[in-house]
Amino acid sequence: MKLLPLAGEAAPTVSPAVALDGVDDIDAVDPAAVVSAGAGLESWSRVGLTWDAEALTLVVNSRAFEEDYAPFVLYVEADAGPAVPTTGFEYSGLTPALPFTPTHSITLRRQSDSGDGLGPWAGVWAWTGSDWSQHLRFEPGVTMFTAADDHTISARVPWSVLGSPETLRIVGHVVWAQPFEEWKELVPYNHTPWASSVSGYAELDLSAPPEVSLWTVR
Repeated sequence: MKLLPLAGEAAPTVSPAVALDGVDDIDAVDPAAVVSAGAGLESWSRVGLTWDAEALTLVVNSRAFEEDYAPFVLYVEADAGPAVPTTGFEYSGLTPALPFTPTHSITLRRQSDSGDGLGPWAGVWAWTGSDWSQHLRFEPGVTMFTAADDHTISARVPWSVLGSPETLRIVGHVVWAQPFEEWKELVPYNHTPWASSVSGYAELDLSAPPEVSLWTVR
């Protein structure tokens, strides 16, 4: 067998928007793509949301992750039409009100596998029209990273998992499940998972730079 060189130049390597490793990942995100969370557990509660040609990167900085099973959930509607309010999935006996009908949810939790035999819970879920189906499971240390102080979780979601959209509609929150503090770390700031609303969400144009100032908040 004889190996012959191919003509032409090698394809350029695309650097990811953020190189995740679990060490100061929120500081690795461009500050323009980081937003302070509403109803934050701490003054330093932040959410970073950025992207490149290959994937969406989500980084959440929250004291909630000190708890094994306190999750952050980002609900996403890819290439959205008119906003139609609905509800999200139940967790800890709580079901959030959402101002649109999501196509996917991105779930982060420090203790991803509870040992119930169902496998890791953190990942990407898709709405089938009647139920949520997990399409991607994050692998700790490979596709999802948790900081040593348990305050930051980061993950990278390939666009193919979300259907390669051009726009996203988003809301996110921590399910804190404490009396009078059921929902924390709200994104955007006017998200109201405790009350039905036709507003309280952000729209992202993925052809634009990943900057919070360019979000359209409804």
